[in-house]
Amino acid sequence: MENKLKEIREAKKMSQDEVANALHVSRQSISKWENNRSNPDLDNMVALAKLYDVSLDELVNGITEKQTQAQDKKVERGYDVTKMLSYLSLLFASTFISFIGLAVSLTLLIKMRKKKYPKIFYGCCILCLLINLFNLFVILNNLFFNFVTVTIR
Repeated sequence: MENKLKEIREAKKMSQDEVANALHVSRQSISKWENNRSNPDLDNMVALAKLYDVSLDELVNGITEKQTQAQDKKVERGYDVTKMLSYLSLLFASTFISFIGLAVSLTLLIKMRKKKYPKIFYGCCILCLLINLFNLFVILNNLFFNFVTVTIR
């Protein structure tokens, strides 16, 4: 919090004296707050937030309004879009290697079933699983069984 108080004050182009006068406290109090030698009480925190025109959350935690809204959307959706996209890229990349693709497909299907990802995510997992099963069949068939070998003369 200490760095945040100083950053916001400097961003508002205010001196410690100006802030102290506005809050009716000493300049030394402002300095102590900014250097983490003491903390402002709740009334002073509210007054600082009003003076700096920021939310208490931003003042205390350094979380901006946009970050709070993004967190709310993430909680509302139940999943993180960037994480889902990285899972999908891993899924599609692993489709070219059957054994790994099977493991990744099954793992994503099992681990992500409790999360509320869009249905297309699960559809992609199932599609990649089927592709990997087919590729595995082709590989095993060519190596060991030769079930479906047609020779034309």
